[in-house]
Amino acid sequence: MKYNQNSDSCIKYLPVILAIIAMVAGCASNLMMEMRVDSYLPEEDYSGALAELESNERKFGGRNRLLFLFNRGALNFYSDNYAASAEDFLEAARVSEELFTKRISLEAAGLVNPNLKPYDGEDYEKVMIHVFAAFSYLKLGKMEDAGVEARKINERLELLSSRYQADNKYSTDAFARYLSGIIYEGMGESNNAYISYKLALEAYHAYGRMFRSSVPLQLKNDILRLAEELGFREQYQSFSDSFGIDYDREQESGAGEAVIVAMTGLAPFKREMETRFTHVDDEGKTHTFQILIPELVPRDGEITGVMAGYSGEEEGEMLEAEVVQDISMIARKNMSDKMPGIMVKAWLRALAKFKATEKAKKEMETGSKLGNLLIGSITDAVAEEITHADIRCWRTIPARIYMRRFRVQPGRYEFTVEMVNSGCPVERIVKENVEIREGQIRFVFAESFR
Repeated sequence: MKYNQNSDSCIKYLPVILAIIAMVAGCASNLMMEMRVDSYLPEEDYSGALAELESNERKFGGRNRLLFLFNRGALNFYSDNYAASAEDFLEAARVSEELFTKRISLEAAGLVNPNLKPYDGEDYEKVMIHVFAAFSYLKLGKMEDAGVEARKINERLELLSSRYQADNKYSTDAFARYLSGIIYEGMGESNNAYISYKLALEAYHAYGRMFRSSVPLQLKNDILRLAEELGFREQYQSFSDSFGIDYDREQESGAGEAVIVAMTGLAPFKREMETRFTHVDDEGKTHTFQILIPELVPRDGEITGVMAGYSGEEEGEMLEAEVVQDISMIARKNMSDKMPGIMVKAWLRALAKFKATEKAKKEMETGSKLGNLLIGSITDAVAEEITHADIRCWRTIPARIYMRRFRVQPGRYEFTVEMVNSGCPVERIVKENVEIREGQIRFVFAESFR
């Protein structure tokens, strides 16, 4: 093979090429490891998933530290390691805040290659940091610490609301507002609880416009109950007329309460979608224009509903739990809202990559068609690895969250959570010996990722 003088320049690029390939191989192995981790969840092998994740902590590196904390925090929660889960989400909140202060420089890095910037999370993932932290504190019996997270939730949502003014944007989180209200109520802060419930109502109305979802009936009852307790008669009547229901104090009476929270399925993950145009000219030179963008793959699972009930000193019938958060729908909406910007950046990167590869091929031009084809193929392959779409996401977050509240007399109870598909039982989870004290709100969690 005969080379011209410029072909010697390909040798000087070799270390850079090898470094890029090594970096991309690290990203690929990191993704494969995450896929192995979330494959444990349908079998409820949370300890196995946690061991797999922690054994590969170094592979995440600094750029993906937040991803590691998301996954470890969730897995620790599913494994009943609530103190460790709370610590993970506290660190995740700190890392998220640090990245927020650097957002301008991060965006600049993302214009070159989105995978070069540290992963700072989707908006709904950042809210779920505080939701999971609150869950952990509730399981630890630390209602005051859960209250701190409720206030952080409200701060995060106020920031979102100021950032997005359009009505059809994910700019608030209905379930996070609802959870804050329940926590405030558990702390005896009825006025704050009432405000949070009303904000949750507004957020669910916004969800209805975006997702065609409905307001949970339980939330309507909670608003009426607190309006009556606080003596807000005009507001009570206004809400009662709007909802078309009255608050049944006899039905809702009780000295304590259990809140059943069921998490099912897994939220969508991201994969890469490619559009490529390649032309080989008469000299054997390849000219490739390629655009790489992310797309979502649903993983809702086989569970389509949740029933909950209790037995013990009292016994209640199995009742349907309501969907209070559909993370899958939020993720799809979030991606849809961001796609125009993603497409513009992907196009600009593709154009810059095309110009750079064309220049590199010209500098490394050989004297034969086969040589040109080989150099062109290698250059295109390296350029492709540099400009992969950003498909990072929190892979262990549930697809949906269901909730059912039971007001009961003080005592010990056995709570049953039944996961169903089209009315047929898929899995039954029993939580035994749950003590409900007078005036206490006790959370009971169940998960199934089938």
